[in-house]
Amino acid sequence: MNDKVNFRIITDYITANHLTKKEFCKQCNVSISTFYRIAHGKNFDLHSLFKMAKRMNIAFHLLFN
Repeated sequence: MNDKVNFRIITDYITANHLTKKEFCKQCNVSISTFYRIAHGKNFDLHSLFKMAKRMNIAFHLLFN
């Protein structure tokens, strides 16, 4: 499942909004370690991904390929 996350959407959002990864994680209330687990296709809690989608104001399903 993890390899199906379209992480590019997240990194594009961070870049477009001139945020650091740490700032983005803080805004989402997600740990930086969770951010890197998602980025590297490791196990993570889907709730964290939901929080990211909510912060980016996009539908949750758009984060999947």
